[in-house]
Amino acid sequence: MAKVKRGANGKFVSVDKDIAIFVSNFKNLRINMEPSVLNSKKGRTIKFLDGKYKTKDPEEIKFLKGVEAKPSAFVKINCIQEAVIEEEGEK
Repeated sequence: MAKVKRGANGKFVSVDKDIAIFVSNFKNLRINMEPSVLNSKKGRTIKFLDGKYKTKDPEEIKFLKGVEAKPSAFVKINCIQEAVIEEEGEK
């Protein structure tokens, strides 16, 4: 199990700093990140398993943060562990 600590906002921050964990009140929630186009492009779906989703992908984290900021009647998620994403020029 990865060691974690709390960040300035009170959320958990992984020591590895690259994994974000989101939770949902629905156990098997699926959110379409990109819709599929018939015969030309495969879509992209985020699948929660037992109400949790772990990711390292900065694009998915940004998308899920947007969903978290604007909850709807059908989709409510929360980030319980923040990922620290370094920009390319930050090192």
